[in-house]
Amino acid sequence: MCEKTIEKIPSMTAEERLQLRCNCARAIARSTDTLVVKEAERVVAALDALAAREARFLVRQSTARRIEYAFRRLPANHKEREMIRQLHEQSDEPASRPQVSEDRSDWIRHRQIDAMCRDRRHLLHPKEIACVNPQAACDAEHWAPALIEVDAEGRFLRLKAEAVAAFGSLGYVARTSRR
Repeated sequence: MCEKTIEKIPSMTAEERLQLRCNCARAIARSTDTLVVKEAERVVAALDALAAREARFLVRQSTARRIEYAFRRLPANHKEREMIRQLHEQSDEPASRPQVSEDRSDWIRHRQIDAMCRDRRHLLHPKEIACVNPQAACDAEHWAPALIEVDAEGRFLRLKAEAVAAFGSLGYVARTSRR
C-alpha cells in the first residue's frame, strides 16, 4: 500500500512532504498495528533517502541550475508563469516603473513568489534544509530571495540574473535579456 505513496514523493511539494512525514510519525507513535508502523517507517526512510539524494545533487549545482531543476521537478502553474513573465518584463524596463507603488502590487507579488519558492524550498535551498529539522525549515518566512532582488525601499522587484537564465532555459521567459 505504501508503494503508491513512495512513488508520489518526488513530485510532492515541500509542504506535502512535511505533512507526509508528520502523518507517518503520528502513525509510528500511535499505532498498535506493526504493519502500519513498518509501512510508515518505510515511507519515512524513502523521504530521507530522496532528500539526501537531492541534497547531494543540488549542492553541487549553480543557483541557476537549482532553480531550473526545481521548476522542472515541480513545474509552475499558469498563474506562477505569468507572474514570472511580468517580473522579467518589468526588470527589463526599470525607467518606466512608477516611483511609488500605490496598488501594493509589488508586495502582493513578493508574497506570491515567496509561496512559490516555499513549495520548492527543498530543491532551491538544499543546504539550509539539510542542516535544520523539517519543522524548523517550515518556520522560515522569506524564500523568495533565491529568485528576486528588492530595492532598498522594498518597492521594486526584479528577477535575479540566475533566475532569468533558469527561466529562459525552461521557456518561461525569453532567453535574451537587455540587462
